[in-house]
Amino acid sequence: MQIDNAHILPSSSSLDIQAFSRIFKHTTNSYKLVFFRALLTTLETDRTVEINSQNLVCNMLTHAWFPAVHFKLNLGSQDMILNTLASLNLTQVNIANSKGSPYLKVFSEVKQVLTDDVNNQLLTYVPYRLLQPFFHNELKGKPDQKKNAITAELSITRFQTDKPLYKIEQCTNKKSLKLTLHPEWFEYLNNNLIIIKSWVELNWLQYLQTKNPNSPAISNKLCLPSKREALTNQRAFWNELLKQESMACIFSNANLTTQNYELDHFIPWTYVAHNQYWNLLPILDAVNSSKSNHLPAKGKTVDQYVDAHYRAIILANKLQKEKIIDDYILVLQCSESDLFNHSVFKERFTRMLETLIDSAALQGFQTSWIWKRPKQHTNTCIKTHHATT
Repeated sequence: MQIDNAHILPSSSSLDIQAFSRIFKHTTNSYKLVFFRALLTTLETDRTVEINSQNLVCNMLTHAWFPAVHFKLNLGSQDMILNTLASLNLTQVNIANSKGSPYLKVFSEVKQVLTDDVNNQLLTYVPYRLLQPFFHNELKGKPDQKKNAITAELSITRFQTDKPLYKIEQCTNKKSLKLTLHPEWFEYLNNNLIIIKSWVELNWLQYLQTKNPNSPAISNKLCLPSKREALTNQRAFWNELLKQESMACIFSNANLTTQNYELDHFIPWTYVAHNQYWNLLPILDAVNSSKSNHLPAKGKTVDQYVDAHYRAIILANKLQKEKIIDDYILVLQCSESDLFNHSVFKERFTRMLETLIDSAALQGFQTSWIWKRPKQHTNTCIKTHHATT
């Protein structure tokens, strides 16, 4: 159901807020939302009514990159932005070790490879479609192939009277568009930027939820957090387990200590978008770097993971860590007595993990990952764990 938020938007005595509130109506692909998000970002950085079309398109592709590439969300069956990113070889941009803002890293990569053809292609329809609510009566009944030209002409001839969001003109070279924000809309957007951005995020969230009904935590995937939550408490808990029991990395079989592991998101963070205890496990630090966002193979690896977590909940119960216990009870939808019944726990936890692996695989995450010892390490001494009989 389309959001009708005219009452949420700040009022204005001189601007058509009703028309503005309808700019995302009948949104069948991501272009309107990505375009307007990019428009706000360009407005913030350039601080002028003259919209630089190259910066605008760079921001469009950058805004789309995070949900489409990093989080592997579906932008719609008719949406071609992911194809555009792929054609520019932008689907392999690595932001894991980037210094500074991940957004600026991707923006810089986009700007280096953006072509005039792609720039013009992405602005072929959406700037016109976004303005159409301002000229609803004039466009009613007109054939689609004529609406762009009519919208552009009206945006110029009625710029001072009807005050559309911007006017659309051809640059002197007639190869690109020139967009100019109406000065009163420029002031309105700047004065109410936080509210406007929240409204757009609400529409963007609803759109992505509609296109990705089986993907968890969509609200955490609209953009990359400026800083990921530290795993201090989670690591302290697993340190306690390692001090009390011997434990091997489920991928490499190497002995783990409190010094040689990283906490791995068994189902990639970019899919679950949280740091709950049930999805974390210590693995050898080198293995963690190799696994990245891949999905583990089913079978023995899942069995070992489940057994490690059963040991974890026994310790959590011993230490009276109620929050940790609650994480498992909520995700498995079971009683506390079921949680500590090994066979019930194993059956429920295994089924849930395999379902998540299948769902993430359908979304595009690489599956059946198995760690392969690097050749240069074949002669190094990696102590492995031997189970006692």
